[in-house]
Amino acid sequence: MNRNVFYLRNPEFGFYYNNDTITVFTSDGSIELNPLYVDVVEKCNGENSLSNITEDIWEKYGIESEDNEARQLFSKVIEELLKHKIIEEVSDKMPLRRVNPITGKKGKSFPSKLVLELTNKCNFKCKHCFKDAKATGIGYMNVADFEYFLSRLALPLEVIEITGGECTLHPQINEIIEIATKAAGKVSILSNGSNIQAISSDKFSLLSGVQVSIYGYDNESYKSFTSREQGFDAVKAGLEILKSQSCDLVIAICITRDNYGEVDKFIEFACQFNPKEIRFALVVPLGRASTSEYHKSLELPKEELPKVRRVIDDWADKLSPHIKVRRLGELLSEEADDTSTLRCNAGKYQIVISENNVVRPCVYLPEHLFNMGTMRQYADDISEGKVFDFTSGVSAFKKELAKEGFSIVDMRCEGFCKIESSGC
Repeated sequence: MNRNVFYLRNPEFGFYYNNDTITVFTSDGSIELNPLYVDVVEKCNGENSLSNITEDIWEKYGIESEDNEARQLFSKVIEELLKHKIIEEVSDKMPLRRVNPITGKKGKSFPSKLVLELTNKCNFKCKHCFKDAKATGIGYMNVADFEYFLSRLALPLEVIEITGGECTLHPQINEIIEIATKAAGKVSILSNGSNIQAISSDKFSLLSGVQVSIYGYDNESYKSFTSREQGFDAVKAGLEILKSQSCDLVIAICITRDNYGEVDKFIEFACQFNPKEIRFALVVPLGRASTSEYHKSLELPKEELPKVRRVIDDWADKLSPHIKVRRLGELLSEEADDTSTLRCNAGKYQIVISENNVVRPCVYLPEHLFNMGTMRQYADDISEGKVFDFTSGVSAFKKELAKEGFSIVDMRCEGFCKIESSGC
């Protein structure tokens, strides 16, 4: 190991304090560092050489010069961090203003990702909607409460994701985008694409990305799935606007019993707008699809999975590297850790705030079972170090699923079955 180089946190990763640990957000997920690794990463600011870091660590832990075992352990820590590209070597000192900061607050467990459900209003009535969004019984997130909430967190956050319902129907959507971009490194929007014109042209440059879910490839297919007349025309117009903007476009396609044979048509339509990525979603047993019989009428038949997977794999190979296609296999693991705990990021690094201004761990977890308080209550609680326990919520949710013959596996979520009682 070269003692004359300097060590720097990977500028492509996010670093966030979670109590006395650091969570590293990579392109493939997240890594949690133990306290020794934290001590090292904190010093990788582009100005410290290996000898600087070594001396400081040995002094902190009282390591004697003849303690070869401890020294070897420290060398392995550096090697592991380099191996996983959490840190990198640079030949010249880096000015501190160019160093990737560690955000959050040490000793506190503030969230690093917010999902904002701005409204339960929607101009579509999609068959599968897990939120059961609709045109009546409308609620809108209170902007003043949101600003107060942000004032109590450790900023900047890593990500704020804005969704709904149809988030562009919130009358203050542009104001919310501005507020969010001042509070987070990345801000993205999830939309059905039919009301993109509500976003002012000068706000697109503030967004890191927009994800549009598509439900057809012509007006007939759109009306069948969303009950919206001329829905396809509205979405196509929105996608044309996004095509001309600088923010990344992601297109999501929900695969159902009715459309699995038309995946080619969906992808061909999506490719017209030069998306950065094409993703796929499956129907989950929530909202409108929460009853067993109705869910079966929408669900992709299991016997058709191999065929659909092959079609998507072919497109992934064909479009790479210009358009990333998330392969269906990544969504279809039949294994689920059916325990009473969650071990994903929900409720810990990530929280969801509904149009009712209520906090919960995840968009797939019902508010009545996983209520973490209003934005104001949650902000006060988390500032005081409160740890949320989701054990009873998980148990109750499993019972609700079981009433209709569902289990955790049916949620089709990469992290759903991993909720921890400690807050995830």
